[in-house]
Amino acid sequence: MMIMMEENEGAKQPQQTSLNEHKKVASAPKPKIMEKFGKNIPSFKFKFHFDIKTLPQKLVHWYREYRRVVLVSKKPDIDELSDISKVTAIGIVIIGFLGFIIQAIVQLLK
Repeated sequence: MMIMMEENEGAKQPQQTSLNEHKKVASAPKPKIMEKFGKNIPSFKFKFHFDIKTLPQKLVHWYREYRRVVLVSKKPDIDELSDISKVTAIGIVIIGFLGFIIQAIVQLLK
């Protein structure tokens, strides 16, 4: 049980209410996003929980994950590096050309 203060003719007297009644009083109207998503509302909050007791376990887990990635990865040879560089350069040129064409069209329409 929770004790809530309620004003009665200028004097404050404690009134006992159940926890469910308190939630009804404190609850705000549901926003429109609740109607759209229901309980599956996308969360954009980053949760950072720092617990000193589990810190060594987390550090060991982090080390093992990064070690695994480093062991699986390999240094590309010169042929693979040149192929990746060519594809990247072609992509940059295509995107730049599209931007130029769009800008030219916008300038002609003004």
